[in-house]
Amino acid sequence: MIEILLFALSFQDGGFAAQWDLWNQKALEASAAKNKGRLIEALEELNRLAPGNERMVQMLAAAKGTKPGTSFVKPVTAARLEQRVEGRDWIAEDLVWDGRRFLVSSVRKGVILAADGTVFAKVDVGVFGLGIDRKRKLLWAALGSVPQCKECRQGKEGALAAFDLKTGREAKRIVAPIAEGLGDLTVGPKGDVYVTSNVGGALFQLRAGADRMERLDREGELPSPQGPALSADGKSLFLADYRRGIAKVDLATKQWTWLKPAPGVIVNGIDGLYAFQGGFVAVQNGVAKQRITWFSQNLESAGVLESGWNGLGEPTHGTIIGKRFCFIANSGWEAFDEKRERKPGVAPVESVIYCRPMP
Repeated sequence: MIEILLFALSFQDGGFAAQWDLWNQKALEASAAKNKGRLIEALEELNRLAPGNERMVQMLAAAKGTKPGTSFVKPVTAARLEQRVEGRDWIAEDLVWDGRRFLVSSVRKGVILAADGTVFAKVDVGVFGLGIDRKRKLLWAALGSVPQCKECRQGKEGALAAFDLKTGREAKRIVAPIAEGLGDLTVGPKGDVYVTSNVGGALFQLRAGADRMERLDREGELPSPQGPALSADGKSLFLADYRRGIAKVDLATKQWTWLKPAPGVIVNGIDGLYAFQGGFVAVQNGVAKQRITWFSQNLESAGVLESGWNGLGEPTHGTIIGKRFCFIANSGWEAFDEKRERKPGVAPVESVIYCRPMP
């Protein structure tokens, strides 16, 4: 009988959460009882709830005594070094291009910096997602307190903060409705901000000019929401969840649809998500072989763009500039412990920005 190592989903009860907990428990009980038939039944239900999850596919294949298919193992790259992020040990999370320079968020040092090392803005908590409102000349940043943030005021609440794109002065700060802090964001053409809380399992919208965020999801439906991405017409929001895959939100009706991947298309472990010409580019760092992947919009097909080469490290987020995708490589998350220190024997982390042609 296979060893069950199912991931725990600790979040509020809801439709998905309740069903997951139910079948997760059944799988554990079947494994303990060495009841192969019931184990396969439970794993198939879990796979139905979160299709395209690499770990679940592997466990189900092991239970059935079959091979789950070949993972991406060959190095793949068309990327070229664009710019080194000056300095070390930033835990570089996200980046944007303001038309003349890259701006990078630092989780560990609580700053937004230009890639040349110049500090654009300093805040008192970790800086996660970034997004530009070009019409209002603002840079939005998602803030949250994490143990890895060495130079931050721990315990500070999460928030959305807007900075003057020219001067770096903070123009606005909206405290998050939940205590867990905020993660990834995108800015719509009208200035609306869409931001996630991956720890709190939530998606919020801050309408342009508003002082309060609105919650767009139902509690218990998002185990670990990550990058949001707007459709080209601005009518739909696509959301990556680290466990469940990709959801589509109709912004007019607030109707949610979870996209169903074709067999063999792995959609878990997505951190950054970007809509482009009827498909997606995704930074997939929560899978066994960290990679940058292209998906068709209906998830019928996928292809690896970047994976397995020296220097890629753990990629986090990127940005589309014309016909290129530029992304952070070697972010450094895995190099630091929750005591805010670099792990013993780990060299100082130097993050870099690579760019590659869009697929």
